[in-house]
Parts: sequence; structure tokens; C-alpha cells
Amino acid sequence: MLRFIFGRITMRSVGPLIIALTSFLLVGIIISLSFYLADERDDMIVQINVAGRQRMLTERMSLTVHKLEVAQRWHAAQQPLQEQLQQDMLLFEDILNSFKYGGMIKDNYENSIRLRASSKPELLALFAKITPVWKAYHKHLQTLSNDQAAPQTLLTWQSLAQQEAQQLLLMN
Repeated sequence: MLRFIFGRITMRSVGPLIIALTSFLLVGIIISLSFYLADERDDMIVQINVAGRQRMLTERMSLTVHKLEVAQRWHAAQQPLQEQLQQDMLLFEDILNSFKYGGMIKDNYENSIRLRASSKPELLALFAKITPVWKAYHKHLQTLSNDQAAPQTLLTWQSLAQQEAQQLLLMN
């Protein structure tokens, strides 16, 4: 029986079958690779957009600090500015932690975005530099976002910002 089945198989009859199986396998590999590369590209696009959002948050927090200084000088209402500063600080912290450890964040349209934890050595080194800088600024920002921020706190903030301008650029 086996001789009857295998007796008819020749290289001539197996050749097209091998070509068909090889082609099928090759197409499967190409399609899988395309999906993988598209997913990696989408992740990179999301990370670039979120990093831009972090940069804008640092600018907005700096502007809010400046507005707080003006409001204090003119004895204007500071509470809305302090609330805005508090919200921006929380958002910055959430995004920074999501970049480092992975997690869900909301975009500007309240859509959920999943960030994967960073594993690239250059990003991990950058996070190691950014984290202590952010903690120092967060401490001063926290003081400014409280109800009774003293005028000397603003002067301390300005002095700190001038001395650490290069480190602030790391957060951008």
C-alpha cells in the first residue's frame, strides 16, 4: 500500500508542492513582519507625541509660575492658577511614570493610550537624569501650588530655574 502511494511521488510531482509550501511560508513571514513593524512604528509615534505633550506641560507650568508671580505682585486671585499648576504637575508625573514603567494615560481627547515600559538603555539613562531634577522642581512647584505660597518662594523658584536651565532642557 505504501509503495503504491509513495511509488508515484517523484521530484517532478514534489517540486510544485515544495514551491507552494515555501511561498506560503514566505508570505506568512512577510505579513507577520509587516504587522510587527507597523506596531513598532505606531508605538514610536505615540511616544513622540506624548514626549511633545510633556514638553508643553513644562512650558505651561513655567508660564503658570510666572502668572502666579504677577498675581501675587498685584494681589490678584491665585487659586485658579494654583489649581492649574497642581493638575499639570499630576499629569506630568503620571505621564513620566507611564513612560518609565508602562501604563495607561489619556490623550487630549480623553482617549486611553497604553505606553509600554521603556527598555532601551539610552532612555533608561535619560530617566535616571530626569527623575531627580523633576523631584526637585516638583517640590518647589508643590509649594507654589499651595494656598499660602510666600513671595520668597517665587524668588527661590526663579533662582532655581536660572541655575538649572540645562537640566530643565532634559525634561523637554
